[in-house]
Amino acid sequence: MKSARNLCAIALLLFLAQTAVADYSALRLEAAKGACAVSRKLKSMYKYVKIKRKEASDILQNVDNVVKLARLRVMKEHHEHLECDKMRVFVSFVNGVRTGIRQATRRLYTAGVKVVASAGLAAGRLDEFVNIFREASHFEDFFERRDVKRHVYRFCIRGDGAEYAEKRNIGDCFMNKGESETDEFLPVDGGDVVGKSDAEIEDVIKTYLRLVDGDPRDDKGENRSCMLTVVRPSEGYLGTGQTDGNIIWGDGLLGIAKQGNGSTGSTGSTRDKSYKTNIVWEGNPTETVPTLKAFLKNYNDFNRKMAQIGLLSRKLTEEWTIEYLDRNKRDFMCAVVQSGAFKKMSSEVSAALMTDDTEYDDEDAGGGSGNEVLDNFIYMNDRKQEWLAHWDKDKIERDVLTGEFGMCRSTAGMWRNHTNRSWLFHIPFLRR
Repeated sequence: MKSARNLCAIALLLFLAQTAVADYSALRLEAAKGACAVSRKLKSMYKYVKIKRKEASDILQNVDNVVKLARLRVMKEHHEHLECDKMRVFVSFVNGVRTGIRQATRRLYTAGVKVVASAGLAAGRLDEFVNIFREASHFEDFFERRDVKRHVYRFCIRGDGAEYAEKRNIGDCFMNKGESETDEFLPVDGGDVVGKSDAEIEDVIKTYLRLVDGDPRDDKGENRSCMLTVVRPSEGYLGTGQTDGNIIWGDGLLGIAKQGNGSTGSTGSTRDKSYKTNIVWEGNPTETVPTLKAFLKNYNDFNRKMAQIGLLSRKLTEEWTIEYLDRNKRDFMCAVVQSGAFKKMSSEVSAALMTDDTEYDDEDAGGGSGNEVLDNFIYMNDRKQEWLAHWDKDKIERDVLTGEFGMCRSTAGMWRNHTNRSWLFHIPFLRR
């Protein structure tokens, strides 16, 4: 009986000891590293957007070059009626593509600003969260015996061994990977460039923020004297203050339960009104953390606009085979109407296009006449052609200017000849 009472007493003491140890637990290093990795990825968006804007600008410049080369061909060469009609349709089609790309590029620039701004805001929230927890640390010296001094570390993020985290432990948050404690936070344009698709970037964020066993506490709740994980009255960082709800950090990445003492931890939803454990790590951050959710929305929208520019560009870069022309028949027929070329069928095509906003049928335009026109444009955009082979931007500009000056001189010469001859009609004997 006595031994049974002793065993019960020992069990009770062990339970109380474990409970005491579980209070004031710190955040595990894995969680802080994940937050910093996401922050660094977000700060790569400035460079990413800059690169994509340059790509869009280059695409637009290439289309401008095609238009100028087409103008140059018209100015320099004398064409038969059929060739003139082909060039008119070609220029009209390319101009339509250029207008679409210009509009899409303007929308892309606006979307890019939103991406960088939302990424910076989300990264700032994560940096703030990590920094507050990292700074909540110190160490104390005390003597176990008269001649034995011991360091005791108090912290809210664990670093190496039983010490508090230094900048190098969470280097993704800092310049130079935090090699020195004087290194500042990584600037908004300091991240490594990424080229991830919409789904991939979301998966990357989820992976970085996923904890191996789901518990955000260091060493299963070892007492680290961290006041930030305790919200009990008269304890923790609120002191004598009160809170009616749970405390969230990192815009909802970490949640501390009201009345909690940091003794239990799990992965769940920090937006829930009541927690199953004292500390909760958000399990679905890309759906519930507002700043991350806003960033992903803007990022996906930006990539959709970039993809639209790519689709428009391929109208010129993809080979104009019979199959390609047939797939894009409506666009080419619209160019025929807008250019006024192939007048024998222009009115028929126009009427056919107006009867249906979505489809165009050759039979509506005289039975096969549409295909006869399209046949003229097979491989017309082939860059191997002499007139489309020169892609020196400065040379194109000079040649276009020279051609325009030549047309100016030609027009002036025609006007002078007309003026020089007209005086003859004022001589009396020549009027008889």
